[in-house]
Amino acid sequence: MPPHPVAHTLVFSHLDDMPPVLVEHVLADFRKTGAEVTAESRSNQPSASLEDYLPTAIVLFIFKPFLESFLKKAGEDSYAALKAAIKRCYEGARTIKYRLLVSGTEKAGRSSFCTTFSIYSKTEDGRTIKFLFSTSTTDQSLDEAIAKMLEVVRGGQAPGASGSRIQYITLLVYDAGRASWVPHHVI
Repeated sequence: MPPHPVAHTLVFSHLDDMPPVLVEHVLADFRKTGAEVTAESRSNQPSASLEDYLPTAIVLFIFKPFLESFLKKAGEDSYAALKAAIKRCYEGARTIKYRLLVSGTEKAGRSSFCTTFSIYSKTEDGRTIKFLFSTSTTDQSLDEAIAKMLEVVRGGQAPGASGSRIQYITLLVYDAGRASWVPHHVI
């Protein structure tokens, strides 16, 4: 994924066949927090990749420049509203009907990660991070995961992502027992 041209805004990326009323609802929810948000539509077409690297139906791009600017302008009270809006976006995305085909057969409901929602960011050294959310995430661990994810974005570093740059995208999953985002190794 190349550097995003609007890193100073929150970017809501969605499949082009998503109902416009749903898109407007999500955008309005984020704007109520005081966040500057940009929407972009992606073509709903087949993709080929390792499952966890595939783009989800809804992707939020949250970059450090956006967070720094948002917190400076809006303050800590709006930070709680932003976390709540991210949570509502995740919960709404979970209601989307999504089919995943693997080698020509449907793989319904077998993924351990949410296939309709993910968050992307960049580290200070340009590495792309994809935050994967477990399908078994509880309400409490979701709140913690979002708060810790925003800490990772603010810090500009991906846990466990130092060293080799062979991986173009660093996958992170939330480990509730350790209360932190940890690297997810597909292979």
